[in-house]
Amino acid sequence: MTLSSTPSGRHLLDGTMWILLAEALFIPTGLLTAAFLTRRFGPYGYGLFILAATLVSSAEWCVLSLFSRATVKFISEAQDWRPIGATILRLYLIAGGSMALLLYFALSRDTVAERAGQRRCLCTRCILADPRDCCYS
Repeated sequence: MTLSSTPSGRHLLDGTMWILLAEALFIPTGLLTAAFLTRRFGPYGYGLFILAATLVSSAEWCVLSLFSRATVKFISEAQDWRPIGATILRLYLIAGGSMALLLYFALSRDTVAERAGQRRCLCTRCILADPRDCCYS
């Protein structure tokens, strides 16, 4: 009996193929998205968008890294993981919400560009919506 002849083996093979297909579509989808956004926002607006997206994702990865090792440790040692999982999800929500509020208020004014005398934006927050609508010379 081979692995593909058992029901769990077919399920594993089917899942593996779907994951492979999803990962194969990642690069072309990313290139098409980047081309579309660059054309829509222009080089300056796309650069601002990428900068804002990088700041937000880096902050969220920091929040995630704070809890990851402790989460695995506590859940692996617990007899019933559900109460610990609920507590950890609550902590993720509090930490992620706090980080979102911190970024919202920290990025509310574009003081760095104003000090440098560069092209200014009304607010850095609106870059994630559409940089063409909020930037002026």
